[in-house]
Amino acid sequence: MNVVALYANFAVMILTAFMLNNLVAKIGYSVIALLASLVYFSSMFEAGRNFYRKVNAIGAPKPLIDLTPV
Repeated sequence: MNVVALYANFAVMILTAFMLNNLVAKIGYSVIALLASLVYFSSMFEAGRNFYRKVNAIGAPKPLIDLTPV
């Protein structure tokens, strides 16, 4: 899915939530927040994983607890 289309879909959902302003809108808000946080954290984990790959390729010592997924 295109990133621009994804954010446009988010914007339409937020506007719909503003217009409805009831229980369905609150459920929609929580779904939007959950999806946005999942996208944010997955991109953070991906960046950390790539960073550790570069560092380990150079030969720096590995961290004590490796939290990056394999």
